[in-house]
Parts: sequence; C-alpha cells; structure tokens
Amino acid sequence: MQIDRMKRKIVHFIGIGGSSMSCIAEFFLKNGCTVTGSDILKSKNTKRLEKLGIKIYYKHEKYNVQKSDCIIFSNAISKKNPEFLFAKIKNIPIFSRSEILSKIIKSNCSILVSGTHGKTTTVSMIIKIYQFSGLQPTFFCVEKEKYSNKKINIGKKDYFISEIDESDNCLHLFSAKIIVVTNIENEHINSYGSLKKLELSFLNFLNKNSDYGYAIICIDNPILFRMKPMIKKKVITYGFVEKADFRIIKYQQKENFCNFFIVEKNKKFSKIHLSIPGKHNALNATASFIVAKINNISEKKIQKSIKKFVGVYRRFEILGIYDFKNYSSTIKKIMIIDDYGHHPNEIKYTIDTIKNGWPKRRIVMIFQPHRYTRMKNLYFQFLNTLLEVDYLIILNTFSAWEKKIENYSGYFFYKKIRKIKKEVIFVNKNRKIEKILRIILLDKDIILIQGAGDVSEIIKKIIKKKFFLKSSKNKSSKI
Repeated sequence: MQIDRMKRKIVHFIGIGGSSMSCIAEFFLKNGCTVTGSDILKSKNTKRLEKLGIKIYYKHEKYNVQKSDCIIFSNAISKKNPEFLFAKIKNIPIFSRSEILSKIIKSNCSILVSGTHGKTTTVSMIIKIYQFSGLQPTFFCVEKEKYSNKKINIGKKDYFISEIDESDNCLHLFSAKIIVVTNIENEHINSYGSLKKLELSFLNFLNKNSDYGYAIICIDNPILFRMKPMIKKKVITYGFVEKADFRIIKYQQKENFCNFFIVEKNKKFSKIHLSIPGKHNALNATASFIVAKINNISEKKIQKSIKKFVGVYRRFEILGIYDFKNYSSTIKKIMIIDDYGHHPNEIKYTIDTIKNGWPKRRIVMIFQPHRYTRMKNLYFQFLNTLLEVDYLIILNTFSAWEKKIENYSGYFFYKKIRKIKKEVIFVNKNRKIEKILRIILLDKDIILIQGAGDVSEIIKKIIKKKFFLKSSKNKSSKI
C-alpha cells in the first residue's frame, strides 16, 4: 500500500485509543484521509481525536467498517473481533499497527529509537533538539513533552523521528539511517518465545541495511555490550562505563535537576544540564546528543535544547507539592510523582532517583501491577524492587486484556511482601485509597504513582478532592 495514494480514502482503526494507534490515525487525517475508529473505552487519546473530527465508536461491530477502504488494527485486538472478521470476509485490506508504521517511515532519512526502557523520553529529547535547531522534523511520539500540544508533526521530509515498540515482534519490518537501542531486557517474552529470540530480533533490526547508517547503543546494558561485535553498521556506544565512545562522568543530582559531563573518545568534554533527574535520563540525553552530532547540529544548540527539555507526561512527572489534611485536619506537605514504569528495573530507576534527590523523604508507592504474564515472568525482580519503598499500597492487577493468573495477582504479591515487610497494604476497591492515605501519610512524604494502567487517573481523581490542596509555594520541588 502506498500512503500517498490513500487521500480521500476511508481508513478505520480498531483499537484507536492506543498511544501509537492514535498517532497514526492523526497522521492519516492530516494526509487527507477520512478516519474512523473503535475502542471499548474513552480515553484522553480518543477525546483528543474526537476534537480533531474523527468519528469513534465505543463498541466493536461489523457495521463500523462497512464503508472502510482500509483497516488498521492494534496488536491488542483479537482476530475474532467482529470488525476484523467482517473486513476479512469482504476482502478489505487489513494492516497491523507495525505494518502500517513501517510503510510510513522512509528508511533512508529516519531516526528510530527502540529498547525496553527510555524510548519515549529519548525520542522526545531528539525532537526537542531538532525543533530548537529549526529543522522541522516529521515525528511520531507516543507521549508528548510536557506543555507541548503535539504527539505528531508532518514536517520536512529530511528527518523522520519515531520510537519503535518491540512488544509485538515486528522489528524486522523497520530500517533506518540512525537506530538507537537504549537497552534490551527480559520483557515481552510471550511475543518472542525466549530472551535469545528477543536478542536476535534486535540484532537483525540493527543489521538491516547495514551498508549505511549508524547503530547507537548503550553498553551499560550487558546484552548490548555482548552484541556489539555482531553489529555490522557503524557502531557508536554510550554509557557510564569506561569503554563507551561517549562516556558520562561526574553525574550530580539536586532534587529534580542534574548535570554531568559527556567525554568523547578524543577527550573532548561537554557539560550537560538536565531539568529532569535520574541517571537513566542522563543516558537518554547522551543518546540524543550523539544523534544530533551525527547530523551536524551545533553543540551549543544541543546543550540549550536539552536544558530546556522538561520531560514527558507520566515519566517521573512531578505533579506538584500539596497541602494535605489528614483526619485530624493537620496539614502536611506532600509531593506527588507520577510514573509510567511497569518493569522492575524501570521502577528501581525511579526509586533510586527519588532517594538521590530527596534522601530524607519517605516514599509511599501506589503500585498497580500491569499484566499477569509480566508479574509471573519477573516475579523475583518485582519482589526485590517493591521492598525498597517505605510504604507500599498495591492495587488490583491491570490485565491489559490478559486472562487472570491467580498466583500472580496484586493480592498474591501483597501476601508475599507482607511476610517480609509490614508497611504494605492491598486495596481491592479504589474508593478505599483515599481513607488509607489520610491514615498513613506523614509530613514531607513523597507519593509515587507507579504503573502503566489506569492508576494515574484513579489517583488524580482523589487529588482533586478537598483534602488535597495545591500549595501556592509550588514553583520548585522543595518540601
């Protein structure tokens, strides 16, 4: 299918509310297509698309696709979906999300970022640098930078910037001039069958069209360190380790700011100031720095744009400092951080970042497990990581369409952790969270909202209630 021939065609998206699907839907709309979609729930993505004029159905029915010229479906959609089945019977062209994205991306001018963690922040940083430098890139970003109103932009054809999700085993569909892989870890194994097959998929992705372009990899990650000799593209490495081509040294963090130096192989030093904290974000910034250097963006512009970058929604997002009233009407100052991380290593990065920036504060984590299979596959890692917070509130597992696995539910983890730590509670009904917070919170606590499901929306509704008042002295992260 040629994208430029789709103008004035009707394109229907099954599962349009997904982060990536909503971006692609907007792309087709901006390219002159009539776009429709379906999903089972309203979300901020569906509301945004409806404001753009896209018709969205909140029930999957064959009637939704009768006039469609093309169907694009999310990998979360069952092949038994009535819209999918009808399209197949009527021979309406059907494409997966990854298939259609690979057709949009032009490999000879694209910058693609993949990896288990850090994709969205790294892509957002690269976009920030290119926009600040006046290069007007085309980009897809599954979550936008804070205070930005764009997840997608159709700019000049010279640069196409996007993250590539590895979860559905479709990396083989993509190639690019510049590929960044942030890390590879034991994740999405159900799609691959084994960690070895996941590693091979990334290696093939890096080696596709190996006669040109760059592979930028973080060699702090053991798998990427081991993979380096097998990559046929020109390889540029980065990390905290001494062998990195671009090495991070003298990292310092003060609350939600950090600075460090990047040392190149030729011993040139570049000082970087970041307005978001964490060693993982220093790595993301270094990958972005390298990409920009390859395209001859001046170092001064890179440094300025990275300093101006304020982070992505739900990635260590500081929601604010709140004056909080407990049952005795005592006012306590509470900081609230919202984070999307749902893999134990991501969660550990967040915990470590809080401990480095606010070492004397208690961390009260509200944790919503995401997918039963992930909790099963990474059981011991989750246990060890969750024990690191001061007080843990565990919610029901967000299934993301998976069938329940009884021994890996939120309650199951609560029982296991309770044997080791008494500062843990399981909440089976969301309305109870409010009562628990009013009992357990102490002055200067940090609430950490953790998970990729709907936990953020659940807690934000509670924050809007009268016993949470946003502090007027809320211009910094100081409590």
